[in-house]
Amino acid sequence: MFVHRCFMGRFAYNNDLVLANLLMGCNFSVLVSLVQGTIYYRTLFILQLLAAVVIFVPLALLNPRSFYITWRDIIHIMFMSLLVVFGWMYMLLWGATYTNPVDASTLATLGPIITLVVASLVLHEPMHRVRIIGVVIAMAGALLLLIDRGQSMWNTDAVSLGNLLVMVAVTAMAVNALVVKPQLERLGAMVVVGWSFLMAAIVAVPLMWDELMLFEPRHLDLMSWLELGYLLLFGTLLPIWLLYRGTAKLTAVHSALYRYLQPVVAWCMAIIRHQMTPDRRSIIAALLIAVGVVIVVVEFNHAGSQHK
Repeated sequence: MFVHRCFMGRFAYNNDLVLANLLMGCNFSVLVSLVQGTIYYRTLFILQLLAAVVIFVPLALLNPRSFYITWRDIIHIMFMSLLVVFGWMYMLLWGATYTNPVDASTLATLGPIITLVVASLVLHEPMHRVRIIGVVIAMAGALLLLIDRGQSMWNTDAVSLGNLLVMVAVTAMAVNALVVKPQLERLGAMVVVGWSFLMAAIVAVPLMWDELMLFEPRHLDLMSWLELGYLLLFGTLLPIWLLYRGTAKLTAVHSALYRYLQPVVAWCMAIIRHQMTPDRRSIIAALLIAVGVVIVVVEFNHAGSQHK
């Protein structure tokens, strides 16, 4: 009975977010290893996109809810595909070329802060004093990772350039969280994900087909093949679907809290794989971001309970 409730009942969507964030935490280590070692990031992007098309598009087209897609849904899904595929996936891969798993996963937890700021600017959501304090603290932590020990973020070899690109990816995903929920609730995660990747592939594949032609699988060793397999199946396809499914049923508070699983897993992976040892700057930045997000989430939850 307990297992049924956890995986089939009301806890199932919480489990979706937990598993998605665990997988994405491991994903940062794999991304950095591949793009800094064996596969060009644009080639890896096309491989991710094609894998998503092969898996998700047939399932979406065969789903009965696809027959209820309106022109308004298509416009929304096209916008989501730009945010998720080009804004998040592409920028994250590009950023992984320069940065490390620790910094990237720490910046990923900024999602709730960026969502709040965008909602305030675009949707005119109120920004109370407590929320502003939380935003300032979290952004101070992000700034530490963008300074990169005094180097210019425009230095093509600087870790801070990679962190800036990761910030763009996190921002794209945060904006997507503001616009995706209506389509998810009406059409379901599988339909939204499948159509998003189909629209993105129509645009991206003709532009980047040459990158795929330059891919030489015979040059990959066993570890690279294992990492590529993980990235395509468990680092991209499964977590995106789980995140969308969980987002359709749960609140932004749940998403924010579970997101802190990512840096914990990423830090462990980076240390075990000798990709980076967290230094004082990384630890201080992570603490500042965590404090800022907790302040915002707690205040948001408290304000919501008062309005009920």
